[in-house]
Amino acid sequence: MLAPSAALHRVHYPTTYDPIVLAHARALLTNTTDEGVTDYIDADVRDPDQIITDARNVLNFREPIAVFLLGILGHAAETADQMHFITNRLMTAVPSGSYLAIEDGADIGHEGQHEAAALHDYHLRTLDEFRACFDGLKLVEPGLVPVNTWRPGTTDIGTIRPLHARVAVGRKP
Repeated sequence: MLAPSAALHRVHYPTTYDPIVLAHARALLTNTTDEGVTDYIDADVRDPDQIITDARNVLNFREPIAVFLLGILGHAAETADQMHFITNRLMTAVPSGSYLAIEDGADIGHEGQHEAAALHDYHLRTLDEFRACFDGLKLVEPGLVPVNTWRPGTTDIGTIRPLHARVAVGRKP
């Protein structure tokens, strides 16, 4: 991450969702195949009940569902309590056997990390706060780890240096 400087400016992300992402979804996610239906939900992650309501129009909530929250909670949830509310509400709605995957920034005490996060209105979480999103779920190996060390393949470019972002996957019993 970049350390803040006079040359950098504060970036304000949309308070709800990115309209460009929705435009791409409308253009690309419109197919129905023998394998299933692809669709998108025009909703704010901070309103999990709306997401659940809309998802019930497409998904079979009697079968396991995968919930992916990739790089969004640090922007959408100002507090750990809000982050836990979102993840708990979504996972309460889905059946046993469903999965939760989260990738987001974690506060690992790296120099400049807090300044860079503040520059982008991003809310870092401690590893314990991150881990609490998986309360009641069984973490899939290798657990909560740096995103680039999640089941890494072999590399011939040197040693992998862990990134600040963390990832974990949990299964609902």
